[in-house]
Amino acid sequence: MTWTAALSWLFAGYMLLTGMYIVLENRRPQATLAWMLLFFSLPGIGLVIDVLDRKAFSRERQLARQDLEGTATPLLEQLLARQDAEIGRLEAQSPVRRRLMSLVRHNSHSALTTRNRVEIQQNAAVHYPSLVEDLKSAEHSIHLQYYIWGDDAFTRELKAILIERAAKGVEVRLLYDPVGSLFKLTRRYKRALTKGGVRVAPVSAL
Repeated sequence: MTWTAALSWLFAGYMLLTGMYIVLENRRPQATLAWMLLFFSLPGIGLVIDVLDRKAFSRERQLARQDLEGTATPLLEQLLARQDAEIGRLEAQSPVRRRLMSLVRHNSHSALTTRNRVEIQQNAAVHYPSLVEDLKSAEHSIHLQYYIWGDDAFTRELKAILIERAAKGVEVRLLYDPVGSLFKLTRRYKRALTKGGVRVAPVSAL
């Protein structure tokens, strides 16, 4: 077997193993594709970036937990007391819902709130027009979190809306992944948002 053939088999094995590893991570399709391109185009370097990314997320989770225990919990005591009463009230109405809310309440370390509305949109043709309308009608706050955010025709339209809402006193925050948005989100775009009153930051900056 020649060196060329051996290297070809070695690279094929690398692609197979890394592909299985990335797929088993159960990320979103866009994130899975981005990581595969990174691992395949930069063998070895992609693995280093993945390890560093995991360490950053681990550190962020530790800091978030410390902040929750040391700062947020005292501020949320009244809300937590009310939600326990709300869960108890639901016991007579819907035992299944009550058990589900109690499970989330005691395992996710997050405060439950009621009277919320969630709409799951899986069709881009529906999601993007709806997103534009929601942003335009926001009166109090806008919180956006995306794995991939770039500088293109559509996001420039969103940028104008976000800056306009910030000028109206709406609290606007944009959180993006530094790996997914690599080479897509320009400094000029971020400067324009920041200058317009929008708080924009990568996940690692939390």
